[in-house]
Amino acid sequence: MTGYSNTVGDFSTHAFVTNPDGTMKDLGTLGGTVSYAEGINNAGQVAGSSDTVGDFSTHAFVTNLEGTMKDLGALGGTVSYGLGINNVGQVVGIYGDPNWNIVADPNYYAFVWEDGTMYDLNSFVNFGSSGEYLMDARAINDFSQIVANSNLGKTYVLTPSAVPIPGAAWLLGSGLAGLTALRRRKKAC
Repeated sequence: MTGYSNTVGDFSTHAFVTNPDGTMKDLGTLGGTVSYAEGINNAGQVAGSSDTVGDFSTHAFVTNLEGTMKDLGALGGTVSYGLGINNVGQVVGIYGDPNWNIVADPNYYAFVWEDGTMYDLNSFVNFGSSGEYLMDARAINDFSQIVANSNLGKTYVLTPSAVPIPGAAWLLGSGLAGLTALRRRKKAC
C-alpha cells in the first residue's frame, strides 16, 4: 500500500509505502518538504509527486525497488504529477507549462514516462481543429493502454497499435505514432 502522511515535528507531508510487516516506510522528497504517492505496482515501485529545492517546483517521481525517488522532470515546465504506474514501470500523469498554476490556470497536459523520457501524449493523437486536448492521464495497464481525460470532459483509452505485449516496445518500435484514441463514455460515480 502507498499514500502520504503528515510527519512528526515539522508538519510536512511525505509519501510512504508499507513494509511487509505493515509498518510505514517514509519515501522522503525530491529535496523539498512535501511528497504524495498516487500509485504502486506489483514490484513495489511508487509513482507520485514531490516539491523540489530552490525553484518552488513540483515534479513527478518514480521509486526504484529500494524506494529511492527518481525525478521525472516536467517537460520544460515546473510542475508535473505522477498519477499511475504499471508493472513495467511506465508512469502517467499531468504536467503544466512554466507559468502553470493549478488553481488559476486549468491548462495542463497528459504525459507518459518511460526509461528516462517523458512524452506529451498530445503529440500522438489528432483532435483536428476541435480545440480538444488530453489534460490528464490517470492510469496505465501492463499492455500500455492509457486512460486519459480531455479538456472537453471526455475520457479516452489510448491503445498502442501493432505491439500487443507489455513493455517498452511500443515506445521504441512505433515511436508512439500508432496510438489511437477510442472514446469511452465517462461514467458518473
